[in-house]
Formats: sequence, structure tokens, C-alpha cells
Amino acid sequence: YTVDMKKTRVWVRILCLALAALMILGVVVSAVMGAYAEEDRDQYRLDMYYHQDSQAFEVSQVLTYRNRTGQSLSCVRFHLYENAFRRNATAPFVSDELTDAYPEGFAPGGVDFVSVTVDGEKADWGVYGPGETYLRVDAQMEPGEEREFRFDFYVLLPTSRGRCGAGGLDVRLCQFYPVAAVWDDDLHDFALQPASPLGKSLYSGAADYRVTVDVPASCIVAATGELTAEETLPGYRKRVTFEAEAREFALAMSRRYSVISAGDATVYTANAPGASDALNALDSAMAWFARWLGPCPAVRLAESDILDDGISFPGLILIRSGLLASGGRELEWEIVRQAAQQYFSCLVGPDPAHNPFLCDSLSEYAALLYFEDAHGHQDYLDRLNERCLPALQITLPGALTVDGSVYLFDSRQDYDAVIKARGCAVLHEMRSLMGREELMDGIRLYVERFSGKNAALSDFVAALDDATGRRWDELLVGQMRTIGEYARQDMSRYE
Repeated sequence: YTVDMKKTRVWVRILCLALAALMILGVVVSAVMGAYAEEDRDQYRLDMYYHQDSQAFEVSQVLTYRNRTGQSLSCVRFHLYENAFRRNATAPFVSDELTDAYPEGFAPGGVDFVSVTVDGEKADWGVYGPGETYLRVDAQMEPGEEREFRFDFYVLLPTSRGRCGAGGLDVRLCQFYPVAAVWDDDLHDFALQPASPLGKSLYSGAADYRVTVDVPASCIVAATGELTAEETLPGYRKRVTFEAEAREFALAMSRRYSVISAGDATVYTANAPGASDALNALDSAMAWFARWLGPCPAVRLAESDILDDGISFPGLILIRSGLLASGGRELEWEIVRQAAQQYFSCLVGPDPAHNPFLCDSLSEYAALLYFEDAHGHQDYLDRLNERCLPALQITLPGALTVDGSVYLFDSRQDYDAVIKARGCAVLHEMRSLMGREELMDGIRLYVERFSGKNAALSDFVAALDDATGRRWDELLVGQMRTIGEYARQDMSRYE
């Protein structure tokens, strides 16, 4: 009996050691697989040649795409927003901006495909949807399977002040190539949405980019990512290469650019009077956001003919030339707001069309927090009232609430009043309820969790909950839908 007990104890010890070893191995494997999953991104390779005489880019794009949907696919769907510029009726501008958008009259743009292949074989494909801004490419793919999609095409740039176009100062390229749509688990389909002139529309996942751009030697190119190579070519041309982990790739280029830098900030400008002020504002803002929200890839700011005051793409901010020339308070505000966009629509990837609160409202309020730290609480209150009070005292259609989508808005004034101004007021109300530091902790946790990932409003609320130990979903949504009731009150100042 004693011998049997000793044998049993030995076997129990061996079994325990084996189980412990398996548990350790499982943790290691899980960690390795987790790290692999973080790095298992789609890969975009774009080789671009600019034809100056025809104002067009010749592009060869190779996308290495993995089926991560968990389902068998018969096709992959893409956004192709450049096609919205084909017709006046679908051009992504609100109606009262068309004249300013096309100062020389309407000029068409768009994408013309030469070939589409999958794994080297000719593929069946088609463009469809509003403005032909969706692309379908047939490809049988099982879960986890990887295929190589190749697109050869020309991008015709319209002479316009749009986000994709050419003007007297610069050439702008954004959302000009097929961008793989995000899979929606609830819809069991790809999430496709039309281009919008307000806010942002593109809902995309983080990917690895390597882009070469062949341009005239006199052109200076500002783009997403790190400039990793520059090569002189025959015929007074050059080739520049950019590499990035980003949600999309965008560029602006000009013969008139000169470049100034400070820290991780760089400004490309046609010697605008406010360039040095812009550089200081960008450098200061990015440093402040990094202390609060964590590091962000280096950002370039480029002066542009663009119609918007400013717009952000990953690692690239475009600022309207007239605003950069004027300098002053409005320029500083716009740069700080666009710096915040680097976190809330570039680093973290919400659905910007159906939840602009997570992009524009958060960026607007984050800019207010920056100015509070930089210039004091009184400046915060003054800016809060200057930007929010007028929007709180007007009556707007009931469907226009802070939790609405961009497609509900017909005018830039209404969008700015509801999403930017009232959305900012919602976050100020949340601050009053939970405290400034707690709100900032919640926002920081949200960015930390979803950097490089897609996020929903429920993810933002969960971060607030976890940062404070309290639930905020009903209060936040309630504020988003009822903040407009301030229009019924006589308010001289909003505190």
C-alpha cells in the first residue's frame, strides 16, 4: 500500500508538471499568435507615374489580401471614391460649394482600368453603386486564404479644389485607388458607403503600404508614411518611395513647395506668411497629444488649394492656402483640430460616415482640451462658448442629432453645428458629470485599445466605463439626442 501511494504521488507530480508545461506553452503560443495577428495586415504596393501633360497618374497596384471574415467569399468589394468625380451630379461637394470647387467650370475625373487580375489570372469585375464608387472583383476565397489582386489603371485628375484634384498650387490624391472594404459581422457582408462631401466616408482597415511615385524632378511630394528612398531618373524625373502602416495613402505635390521642419513636424508651403506659425502649432499639438494619448507617426502639413479649411489623412494634413496665409487664431485652431484627427480617424478607425461623433466631435473637443492646457481654463470656456453656444441656440430638424450619420446632412453649416459644435458640447457635459481627468483617462484608454483597429461607439463607452468604474452608455446617448433642447432655453453663456 505504501509503495502504491508513493507511485501515485510520483504520477500526480508528473501530471501536474506536464499540465504546467502545457499551460506555459499555451501562453507562449497565444502571445506569439497574438503578435502575429497584430502584424498580419493586408499589403498594398502602388507604383505610380505622373503624366503632367494629361494631368493623370498611371498606377499599378498589387494588394495581398487575406480573408479574415471567417466565411467563404465569392468576391471582394472595394471603395473607389475617385469615380465620384466623373459627373457633376455625383461630385462630392454640397450644392452651394460647386462653383468654388470648380473655379474654371466642371471638369471630370475618375479611374479607367486597363486590367484586373487575381493571382495572375484575368478576373471578372465591375463598378457599381452611387457614382460607380464601389468595385466588385470575383474571387473564391476560403477563411484564412490569401490572394494577390492586381489593378492597372489611370487616374484622371479633375481641375478642382476637391480632396482629389489639381489646381494652381498643388496636385492632391486621396482615395484614388481600390481600397478593400471592411467586413461587417452584423451584416455578414462588406460595409460599403457612398462618398460624402461632409466629414469622412472611407471605412478601412490598417494595412502595410509601399508606394513609389515617379514625378518631374522639380516636384516636392508630401505623403503618408516615411520617405525611404529618392532616386534621380533620366528625363529630368525622380522616383520617391514611401512606406507606412496606415488606413489609406494620400499625397500632395507641388513645384512651389519649400520645406521647413521642427521635431517630428514638417510643413510644405509656397512661402505662406503663416508657415512658421503653422509649424510651431503642429509641433506643439502633436507633442501634447503624444503625452496624453501615446505616440503617433510623424505628421506632414501641406499648403493646398483644397476647399476645406483643413483635412487629415494618415500622416498628412492639408490646410487651405488662404487660411495658412492669414495665420492667427483660426489657423492655430484648425491645425490642432487636424492634429487630433490623426488619432481619432487615422490611428483609431471608427466608421466615419455612420458615427462621425467618434471622428469630428472627439477631435473638436480634444482641441479644446489642448487650448485649456496651453492657454488656461478661461480660454477653454471662451472657445467653448464661441464655438458651441450659437449651435445650441438654433432649432434644427429633429433627425439631426449628434449620433446621426453624415448622410442626414445637406449643408456644411448644419453638419458643423450638430456634429462639431453640439458634439463638443456633449463631451463638455460628460466632463461635468465625470470630471476632466476621468474623461481624459477614458479617451486615452479608448485610443490605447483601438490604435490600428476599427472601433464602434460601444467601444468608446466601454473605455469610459472601465476608466471610471461607472456606466455611461445611457447618459452619453441621452446627451447626444437631447443636447439640442438647449435651444428652448435663454442662455447668455455656456459653462
